[in-house]
Amino acid sequence: MCELVAGDRRLFRGVTNPMHPRSDLDRQLLTALAARVALGDPKALALAQREVLEPGQAGPLIGELATAAPDWLASHAEDIVRATPTSGSTVLIHLQKVVPDLVALGRRIVPLCQGDPRFEADIPRFIDDRTAAQALVDLFHTSSPRPA
Repeated sequence: MCELVAGDRRLFRGVTNPMHPRSDLDRQLLTALAARVALGDPKALALAQREVLEPGQAGPLIGELATAAPDWLASHAEDIVRATPTSGSTVLIHLQKVVPDLVALGRRIVPLCQGDPRFEADIPRFIDDRTAAQALVDLFHTSSPRPA
């Protein structure tokens, strides 16, 4: 499975996943990679850490990376969100129990989340600390994207 993810995936991209019609087979490969990360496969972890930095690839990998390598995920959060702007809320949600200051992490990545249609709904819904959730939503409203 890792060989498939590491190889040429052009034949998987854009091919509708028959089990989940709103996604493609490439996303299913990343979901399978995340499952390997959850099992403690070091090769899968290294591959997931590389893939999550690729544009649009973060979604299926963040949850398992947050469990397997939370410090790595937090230290690479800006690069991940820069590559996949819609992943910022997911990163914050999964790291809320891990990072000592969620709002500080938010200051780094929320400006990169502009245009994420789920951010305003997901942060208040899934961030347990109400004060932090409100601060993150406020950051979303007042920040502008930072240059790459």
